[in-house]
Amino acid sequence: MTEDAPWSAVRDRVNPYGFVAFTVDPGTHPGGRTTMAVTYYAVTGLYGQAEPVDTFTLQRNRNDRAPER
Repeated sequence: MTEDAPWSAVRDRVNPYGFVAFTVDPGTHPGGRTTMAVTYYAVTGLYGQAEPVDTFTLQRNRNDRAPER
């Protein structure tokens, strides 16, 4: 299946290079909450300083619950 995805790429003409950092918390118990914090950093300046540009958090329940009887 092919999907049109014009939103999948963005060109930042001011800071054309960057990276994404992920912080994952798998939760503490089966069926609990898992979170992933995502931060995009632009690489700026002559010496490659990293400047946070965007951040968001993904959350979902784990699907490793014990089966119900």
